[in-house]
Amino acid sequence: TSINKIEVYLTLETLQGGTGSAGGTGSEGGADVETEGWEITTATGETEDENVVELTPEDYTSTTTTDGATGEKTIYTPTNSFVNKYPQYAFTFSLNDTDKTATITGPVGEPTELDIPSRLIINNENENVKKYKTTNIGVGAFKDTDLTSITLGKGVESIGDNAFERCYMLESIEIPDSVKSIGKNVFSVSGLRSITLGNSLESIGEGAFSICEDLTSIDIPDSVTTLGDYLFYGYPGTTALQSITIGTGVTSIGKKMFGYCPDLRSITVKEGNTKYQSAGNCIIETASKTLIAGCKESVIPTDGSVTSIGKQAFNGCGLISIIIPDSVASIGDLAFNGCDSLTSITILDGVKSIGQQAFEYCTSLTFVTIGNGVESIGNYAFKNCTSLTSITIPDNVESIGEWTFSDCTSLTSVTIGNNVTSIGRYAFWGCDSLTTVTIDSATIAGLGSSDSELLDNATKVYVISGLTVGSYITGSFTKAASSDREGYVLYTKNA
Repeated sequence: TSINKIEVYLTLETLQGGTGSAGGTGSEGGADVETEGWEITTATGETEDENVVELTPEDYTSTTTTDGATGEKTIYTPTNSFVNKYPQYAFTFSLNDTDKTATITGPVGEPTELDIPSRLIINNENENVKKYKTTNIGVGAFKDTDLTSITLGKGVESIGDNAFERCYMLESIEIPDSVKSIGKNVFSVSGLRSITLGNSLESIGEGAFSICEDLTSIDIPDSVTTLGDYLFYGYPGTTALQSITIGTGVTSIGKKMFGYCPDLRSITVKEGNTKYQSAGNCIIETASKTLIAGCKESVIPTDGSVTSIGKQAFNGCGLISIIIPDSVASIGDLAFNGCDSLTSITILDGVKSIGQQAFEYCTSLTFVTIGNGVESIGNYAFKNCTSLTSITIPDNVESIGEWTFSDCTSLTSVTIGNNVTSIGRYAFWGCDSLTTVTIDSATIAGLGSSDSELLDNATKVYVISGLTVGSYITGSFTKAASSDREGYVLYTKNA
């Protein structure tokens, strides 16, 4: 009996701070205890830097709902008195009794600073004690809140979709090494200026850092294998990203990762990555020799390491001029779409095809040289290049796609090479300034009609001597008595 009494006395003395002050360190192997409220920080059985929080029945309420997709779910909410006393723990949560994990589901009130514990200890009304590891930040948990800072517990493994979306006041965050996945749009449209990613992170979801107006640089750790679509995507004036370093472990990079990042100028893939490499501030898929992403300061390598420009590779970037070297055989769809600072393109003779919408909306483009190796130009390839004044289609080109030069409102002259056999519908629609057309192709000269609108605004048509001219020309133009260009017959628009 005496021994039992001594044991009880020592336990109470410890809890009351008899061996040290509240929140201080007890004897070796013991526990750090804060005696007020329900907050307990302990190293017993855990790592020393874990924050463990205990709740009594008086500290929370619970609400159970049923969802057709997720089934029954109970949300636990700290009471107002507790939140007033401990505002850093103003969050709701759910519990999983199967694997003893907790998910943080949202704020209580309008907190600005939060501390997510590593573990929760729950005392229920039946005096049962259950321990839960805090492993997840739930979908949309803190979306549209005024958070300025949040500390994530060492046990958090995943951050759900949209968790911190539109947190305009959140300027920095450290992702602990325990986190393995960051979901879709997690920090989209947030105020992030800096972020540190943990060394266990494996995947970053679609649009996770999209439209982050103040985030200028980021390092992707070697543990990451997957980078989602539209990861840093924005639109003019909404992104500030200038540099990125990608680790050795990345094996999957999503589409338009740097879409509309006009300030991005430095891209590095660490040596040792077996899937990708970087050169000239470009990301290259090593095995396929495909350039998959570029930026404002990109220079396409000429050493044969790049044979194709991938789909959307330079979408909306800040390029001013670019030379496509002889080693490149194809320019993918949307490759330079939306590069509104791009003024000059030189396509050398190795390129055989220009994809759909490849240079669409390059509104500053004034100079284009299409190499003699090009055989096809895709639909919409130069649509809305509103500063382009002239274009020469080389002799190897066989087909010009639909809407290819549509809405090139400054285009005044076009030369159609001798091997062109087809021009797609509305290829020159909206080219209201296109007054001079030169035709070297027998097929195009001999057309009876065309819906390409090539000649809709023309006042002069030059046809190389010796070609038979069809009614597409003779129906609206008259052969002039003489020509001011040697080797060509001039046709002028009928009054």
